[in-house]
Amino acid sequence: DADARAMDAATDADAERPPPSQDAQDARDEASAKAYLETHVTSALHDALVALNAARPADPLAWLGEYLVKESAARKAKADAA
Repeated sequence: DADARAMDAATDADAERPPPSQDAQDARDEASAKAYLETHVTSALHDALVALNAARPADPLAWLGEYLVKESAARKAKADAA
């Protein structure tokens, strides 16, 4: 009855797997998220982390948050001026 158990295990695995259309949607969502982050976040975050490492503040998360808020305002002003 090992064959029956193997079949039951395969059936259970198939039941847990999302349908192919969901897999395709997940792949599109992942690609969309990656493109969004690369377009809008990666450069600013990289610059912030480099500056954070150079500054080495006592409260790195507060410093990082403040840096990103200032950087966001500066980038928006630059875009508005263009």
